[in-house]
Amino acid sequence: MSGGGIARGRLAEERKSWRKNHPHGFVAKPDSSPDGSLDLMVWKCIIPGKPGTDWEGGYFPLTLHFSEDYPSKPPKCKFPQGFFHPNIYPSGTVCLSILNEDYGWRPAITVKQILVGIQDLLDQPNPADPAQTDGYQLFVQDPAEYRRRPCFPFLDQLIVNLFSRALRQSPPLLVSNMTTFGYKTYLGCPLRLLFIPLAKQNDMWKWVVLKP
Repeated sequence: MSGGGIARGRLAEERKSWRKNHPHGFVAKPDSSPDGSLDLMVWKCIIPGKPGTDWEGGYFPLTLHFSEDYPSKPPKCKFPQGFFHPNIYPSGTVCLSILNEDYGWRPAITVKQILVGIQDLLDQPNPADPAQTDGYQLFVQDPAEYRRRPCFPFLDQLIVNLFSRALRQSPPLLVSNMTTFGYKTYLGCPLRLLFIPLAKQNDMWKWVVLKP
């Protein structure tokens, strides 16, 4: 069997296992190709914030990109660009030991283990292996201020654009039509992250922050 065949065979088994049993609140499914078929090499996921942490109530979008060398090599896991966290690169790529093919990756690691590991990482950053300067410095120098920072610091700039686009839809795109994602506490106020599926520009989904 070719490398690509091995990768797709394993991912088909991962999908079957996930659909049979997966952690509450998590979402993981292959993306859809332009022709409507499933693309097993790209998975769209949602990671819920861990209960009892600052991230509780949040749902954070993540994309898994698998290569033809999977499972010999780990997938690349990416949050939206600009995600604020010491162990998330500015590009959104997750820096986690079990995703490092030279260090912690093992072919037996499952999609479920990857997502649960990233959920743990959100609330338990690893300052010994930073991936972005701003997040790392604030976490180390002022932990209290770090906890108040939103994980998507660029969102406030998009509010007006998002709602003007949403209201121009026919019919207008209402809050009830949106998929709601939770959000980290910001300046002491819990916020909501709303994903507007019709507001797409330059191949990037637009996001908006609202106070509940």
